[in-house]
Amino acid sequence: MKPSTSSLPQQQLNDLSKISFQKSKLKNAGQCQRRECNNKTQTQTINFKLKYEYYCSEDCYWKDIEQLTTTKAVLLDKNDMDYDRVAKPFKEKLPKSKIRAILRLQMPHSISKAHRECKQKNDYKATHKMYHGTSILCNAANFLKGKQDCTIENCGMCGITAQGNQSSFSHYGTKMWFAKNPQTSLSYCSGKSKFKAMFAVDVIARDDNEILIVTKNELTLPRYLIIFTRTKWDRYLTCWC
Repeated sequence: MKPSTSSLPQQQLNDLSKISFQKSKLKNAGQCQRRECNNKTQTQTINFKLKYEYYCSEDCYWKDIEQLTTTKAVLLDKNDMDYDRVAKPFKEKLPKSKIRAILRLQMPHSISKAHRECKQKNDYKATHKMYHGTSILCNAANFLKGKQDCTIENCGMCGITAQGNQSSFSHYGTKMWFAKNPQTSLSYCSGKSKFKAMFAVDVIARDDNEILIVTKNELTLPRYLIIFTRTKWDRYLTCWC
């Protein structure tokens, strides 16, 4: 399978300085984190730890995006319920991998709006949860600290975080490839760093296939970024994807 290591050319990496990095630890667990909302959110105690929802509803999630002109990247606390939602299916397929961080990505309103409008069209109603592996060419530790100092052209992690999946920046024509199984996408998590990057992406498509290939940007919306390290067992699995 051909990978789509979407990335940004050098002149557009300046957008990284505008990414809003935050942590999801709350001042008031159980209260919606949208500034204009005072509603309660769902909480649950599991193994003596309070798990919480960041927003009270999907509506508040999307309303928070309406004001965004750049990507909002939230470093998830392990007690954020979104962390478990992302980590569990990933670890089921790659049990020996070690998740170092999960970031919830809320893309700029222009990107999110185009995706939602596309979803409402009759021909594209099904949204599939897919994975997209890409390169890390910068210092991932600095990235997680909110130090957006990436000046490396073709750094897939930084490019997709800033602008989403862009067919014009694909290394393989205009085709962008997404896999339902993270084992498949693992082969394309490239770079010399010990850290690997994989995006959890909503992909709109008619068919429910293990691999989806799309050429339109609005059919995709990155939702989470998983940064992880691999073991020898993971590398063995890669050979059989």
